[in-house]
Amino acid sequence: MLKVIGFFVGSIVLLGAIFAGVVWFVFNNAEDQSYLTKRVAATEVQSKWNGDQYIVVYGYDVDGATYYGEDRLYRRNWQPGDSLRVCVDPSDVAQHALANQECGSSSQGTSTQTGTTTKPSIN
Repeated sequence: MLKVIGFFVGSIVLLGAIFAGVVWFVFNNAEDQSYLTKRVAATEVQSKWNGDQYIVVYGYDVDGATYYGEDRLYRRNWQPGDSLRVCVDPSDVAQHALANQECGSSSQGTSTQTGTTTKPSIN
């Protein structure tokens, strides 16, 4: 009986250690976006449902220039007409990420992108 309990407890400890390792690996490998400290409102320019996600083209204005980006968003997180915001690098405002967290956080949850001054088109 003690062997069975020992095996059960050992299995739970091992599974817990594996889970902790996976969680650490996922969060430790996240892209550092702490330099994206300036919050800017963004405007949906175009969006398209592709059956799984929305493909969204958005624009944001900084220092009199408009930059455009494109990302994919799940319906549970965003729908056409919802507001968008980006966090930008104050020293290079083309570098940005859609803001899911407060600007300056280590990870926004979306990839850093380089905005362009040419509006992309979704076909």
